[in-house]
Amino acid sequence: MQTIDEYLENVTPSQKAELERIRQLVKSLAPEAEEVISYNMPTFKYKGKSIIHFAAFKNHMSLFGSVNQFQDQLPNHEFSERGTLQFTEDNPVPDDIIKTLIYQKISEIDASS
Repeated sequence: MQTIDEYLENVTPSQKAELERIRQLVKSLAPEAEEVISYNMPTFKYKGKSIIHFAAFKNHMSLFGSVNQFQDQLPNHEFSERGTLQFTEDNPVPDDIIKTLIYQKISEIDASS
C-alpha cells in the first residue's frame, strides 16, 4: 500500500466516508501537508513531521496523535494511554477537535523549526 487512496479502497464504505471526511478537513487546514502512509496508516506530514495519523479497524477507527487532551470534551469516546482516540461512524470526532489538533501540531512544528 503506497497511498491513502489505496488504503481507503480496503475499508468499509462507511469507514471510507468518515476517514475521507477527516482527510478533506486536514487538507483544508494544512494544504501544504504531505499525504503518506506511515506505520501502515494514512498520515499527514508537515515539514517532514507527522501531524496526524488515522486508521480503520474491524469495530472502530482511530485517530493518533496528541488526542488525550480532549478526553473531557469527548466522554463517549475511548482513549488509550498512548494517545489514541477511538471513534465510529455513529460517534465521529467533531471537526473542532480535529482543527484544534492540527493547528496545535503545526504550531509546535513551526516553533521548533
